Amino acid sequence: MHWRLDQTVDTRAGPVAAGTAGDGEALVLAHGWPWSSYSWHRVIPALAQRYRVYWYDMPGYGRSGTSAVQRTSLDVQ
Repeated sequence: MHWRLDQTVDTRAGPVAAGTAGDGEALVLAHGWPWSSYSWHRVIPALAQRYRVYWYDMPGYGRSGTSAVQRTSLDVQ
């Protein structure tokens, strides 16, 4: 199992890149500022053995887009 963002979800904040793996109870991984979902790439395979893991790049980060009005700087986090 490899980490990859193979889905896109359209949101008001712009397109959000996401990925899923595994079966079982849902586990959502949200990255911190200023990272991307790639920060989870080493633990996703182990977690996917027990959980249905969902990960995504927050709007404005990684492979996700952003709206024209969205700000992602540290002062608004």
